[in-house]
Amino acid sequence: MNYAFGIMINSWNVQGGSKEKLSSLEHMLSSSYANLLVLQEEGAPGTTGFKKGNDVEIGGRRYICISASIDYTAENLRCSTAIFAEEILRPHIVGTGEYIPEVRRPICYVDLAAGVRVATVHATANVSSSVLEIKNGIGWLDLDAPSNGWILTGDFNSCPGDYPLHIAGNPQIALSANKSQEIPYAANSIGGICFCNMLFDANPTQGRAGDRTNYYDFIFYRSDPGFAVLNINNRIVRECRTHGCMDFMCGSCTNSGNYVSDHNLIQTMVYM
Repeated sequence: MNYAFGIMINSWNVQGGSKEKLSSLEHMLSSSYANLLVLQEEGAPGTTGFKKGNDVEIGGRRYICISASIDYTAENLRCSTAIFAEEILRPHIVGTGEYIPEVRRPICYVDLAAGVRVATVHATANVSSSVLEIKNGIGWLDLDAPSNGWILTGDFNSCPGDYPLHIAGNPQIALSANKSQEIPYAANSIGGICFCNMLFDANPTQGRAGDRTNYYDFIFYRSDPGFAVLNINNRIVRECRTHGCMDFMCGSCTNSGNYVSDHNLIQTMVYM
C-alpha cells in the first residue's frame, strides 16, 4: 500500500512543568516528518502547563495545543494530559476530544483526516487498576474510533508482560520487544476474544534519578489497514542534549546532564 504522509508520534510523561521542559525536546523531534506530542503529567493548565489553544515554539517550529484534559481523579493537577500538533499537521486534523469513563483516567485524542484516532492516557499508578483501565480504553477505541483504526500511547503504569491477559482457552502469548504483534486483550460477552497490536522497546522506560527499571511507556494500536507503524524509539531526555543521538548507544549523553523526567520519550513513526 502507498501511504500519503508520515508523522512521528512523541509520547512523554513530562512529570509537570511542560512550559519549561518542552525545549529539551528540540534535538529529538523529527525534522523530516510532522510531529505530534502526546503528553502525560504535562502540568496544571494555564500555569505550569498548557491549555487548549496555547502554542509553543520548539526548535523554530510552532506547535499548537489542540486537545487537553485535566485529571480530576489525581491528587495533583499536574497530572493533566495534552496533545500538541506541529503547525503543518493542522490541515490533517478533523476532530479532537476526550473520553472520561466514570472514576477513570481521561483519554485525550485527535482524529486525523486519514481516518485514524491518536490517543493518550496516564493510567492509575496501581497495576490492578491500570490494566483494567487500559482494557476499557481499548474497548472504547474499538467502538468509537474512525474507520481506519486507532493508536493509544502513554504512561500505562503497567508493563507489556501484563498483556495479553490470561483468557480461558487461549494460552499466554510470548511477547517480543521491538516487534509489532497481535495480542488478545479481552473476551467479549459472547465468549469471543478481542485483539489489538502492541509494540514496546526492549529497554526500560521509567525509574527515578535515571535508574530506569520499569517498562511503563509503549503503544497499542489497530489498523484496518489505514496506517503502518514502523518502529519504536526509547529516548532519555536530558538538559545537556545538543544533538539527536540514540540514548542507549551514546556514552556522552548517558553520563552527562540532568534528567528532565523519570520517564523516557517514546517515539513511533506512523505512515498513513
